[in-house]
Amino acid sequence: MSLKSTNVSLSQFLKDVFMLSITAFGGPQVHFVRFLEKFCDQRGLLTKVELIELYSFCQVLPGPTSTQTITAVGLKLGGHKLAILTLVIWIIPASLLMSIIVIGYSQLKNSDLLNYFSLVPAMAVGFLFAAAIKMFPLIKKHYGFYLITLGACLALVSSQLFSKNTSLTSIVLPIILFLSAFISQKFINIKYTPNNKPLGKLNLKQLFLIATIFFSFVFVGNVFDIKEVLMFENTFRLGSLVFGGGQVLIPLMESQFVHAKHYLTSVEFAHGYGFIQALPGPVFSFSTFVNGMALQEKGVWFQLLGCLIGTVAIFLPGLLIMFFAYPIWGRIKTYPFVQRSLDGIVAGAVGLIFAAGILLSFGLIESISHKTNYFGEIFVLIGTILLIQFTKLPSPFIVLLTILASFLF
Repeated sequence: MSLKSTNVSLSQFLKDVFMLSITAFGGPQVHFVRFLEKFCDQRGLLTKVELIELYSFCQVLPGPTSTQTITAVGLKLGGHKLAILTLVIWIIPASLLMSIIVIGYSQLKNSDLLNYFSLVPAMAVGFLFAAAIKMFPLIKKHYGFYLITLGACLALVSSQLFSKNTSLTSIVLPIILFLSAFISQKFINIKYTPNNKPLGKLNLKQLFLIATIFFSFVFVGNVFDIKEVLMFENTFRLGSLVFGGGQVLIPLMESQFVHAKHYLTSVEFAHGYGFIQALPGPVFSFSTFVNGMALQEKGVWFQLLGCLIGTVAIFLPGLLIMFFAYPIWGRIKTYPFVQRSLDGIVAGAVGLIFAAGILLSFGLIESISHKTNYFGEIFVLIGTILLIQFTKLPSPFIVLLTILASFLF
């Protein structure tokens, strides 16, 4: 059986998706290059223009950009069933590896073996700062840097003011993103192309399904005070609101699971973020680690349940939103409101990433406050930023270098 308008078999396409899932390192931008090579240059499934349009479509949606892009390829070539199958094959390897890491880390975190990962938190902070710096070229106007500063300051202040108020902390960072979009759309003079064409017929089934899932888990979790249900609701909400890819997910999860809920420590969170840099596939699979660690006090089987919760809850809303928006995306991106908001969303996201790096730095300082020599942490943090900025060294090699540095220092 061949895919629509191609000579490529279904099994070959799914095999390609699997090979990408175990070899694609580096985040959405690098993933896109791999998709271009595989689906356009090697297989001829799409033209480069078609893939770029799909990638652009997924960039304006909340959710995991690279995951939605490869899922959209499946949707375009074979409809909803192939899209779901593509999604599952793409996310399973990284999620399984993160689940194994969760169990191993929980068993070893109090042993001497973890000393070989002692500098991973410093590396994680370096990755966050480097990610924010790499997004600077996306800031096209000087006002974007004001929005970056505003977003970072609001995130830092809110993390302190609302650290004990879970309900406020869980919504304040998405509000910052929407505030940045509102400022950009309302008060900043951005050139745009007028568009008065009607949006067209909307299929609201996916939006209704998203709302039903979300409010069902909110009701059950809060009424019966079930931690696992509340975890699903928290993660599902984040998966519905994150614009800008996996790097923007990090500060949202840190705020919710570390500072508001205290499900895991800053050091554990930083270790997990360091581990995800060494894995192929979607950065959103970091949710698997966070939710698995959130149930560490209940034992291995509950941790595996947490990993499953983190995987399903983070990827499901992005899939449903894509199914809703795909038929009308060509019209959505041309509307002035969207055009005028995107710069603000990008700037606000960069601010949140900077804030996450600063907050993780505070946790790092607290964790090493008993030490008399911080040279190793400073060396790795600065070294990580410089390697990412000025070399093309893959992130797994940076992780290996950090482990080697942990051994030496």
